[in-house]
Amino acid sequence: MAAYGLYTHIASNKFRSMLLLAGLFVLIYVLVYAGALIAEVVINSDASVDYYLAAASRDLVKAFPYATGAAALWIVIAYFFHQSMIDAVTGGEDVTRQQQPRLYNLLENLCISRGLPMPKLKVMDSEALNAFATGLNQRQYAVTVTSGLLKALNDQEIEAVLGHELTHIRNGDVQLMVIAVIIASPAWSASSASCFSGCSPTCSGIPAAADRPGRPRLPLRPHPLPRTATARAPAVRSLSSFSRWC
Repeated sequence: MAAYGLYTHIASNKFRSMLLLAGLFVLIYVLVYAGALIAEVVINSDASVDYYLAAASRDLVKAFPYATGAAALWIVIAYFFHQSMIDAVTGGEDVTRQQQPRLYNLLENLCISRGLPMPKLKVMDSEALNAFATGLNQRQYAVTVTSGLLKALNDQEIEAVLGHELTHIRNGDVQLMVIAVIIASPAWSASSASCFSGCSPTCSGIPAAADRPGRPRLPLRPHPLPRTATARAPAVRSLSSFSRWC
């Protein structure tokens, strides 16, 4: 589904999210069928190919309710507990206005200016200059910022980083990312650390090209920010100087 503007981009992300969820069930059925096929070959190594295919199909039909239930159960678990999984990997902790007044006020002002609900605010203890958004709905949305970024950037720069993360939430990029991780559930433990603790222009956690050995830095264009054009113009201008960090 092609995206030509903000609303088509949001619709495209929702459509892709539904495809990914459907793909989870298909993936599990394929894995069950492959496992049944291998088991049939091991049990009876002298049969024909047609026999193996037919026997594996029968096994898949028998296992179909259990495979469907397992996929549905994982989706329910991931829906309610994905943020806890992410926090366990990254070490992100909820912060209040009293604990981080500077950061909290910057995020709150951005949300008020664009009419967006205030997401949860988290800080993770890391010297990396990074921030990322997570969540599947308005009750779950959260923005996590590293302590290193808070020390290195001024208010205008942090405001632009937060605006970038709010754009991911508004566009539905966050939901698509979380669902993609749900699809990769067998590799969750191994991939979560790189998926949420690295630095990337798309906030996917994959190190940017300049951070990998032997790769030149490519020019990055500023990301669109959900802010008013007048009151917050300085933060927009300052975005290009540090877009490589978020």
